[in-house]
Amino acid sequence: MFDATKVTKAYSGRKGCACGCRGKYSYASAHKLARPSYMAGDEGVSDRSVKTLTKVVERFLLDGSAVKRVMVHDDWLAVDLHHDRTYTLYFAE
Repeated sequence: MFDATKVTKAYSGRKGCACGCRGKYSYASAHKLARPSYMAGDEGVSDRSVKTLTKVVERFLLDGSAVKRVMVHDDWLAVDLHHDRTYTLYFAE
């Protein structure tokens, strides 16, 4: 469904603020320069996590039973679940 190589970062956390205080961002190694400036080295970079979260979002979208709301923007897609969880995928242009 989604091409994981086009995902620059993925977020998994509780609903609400998405600054990272209620969840975790994972960054694709090909796009690690897009990380916040306070991150050093390979902090937060995990191709495996990005791929896993992409598959999780795909599964929830295909099943649909746990999905409360889907938000789509030009370069991101967020899925809010009924059990107070949000997954967001950010895409390269």
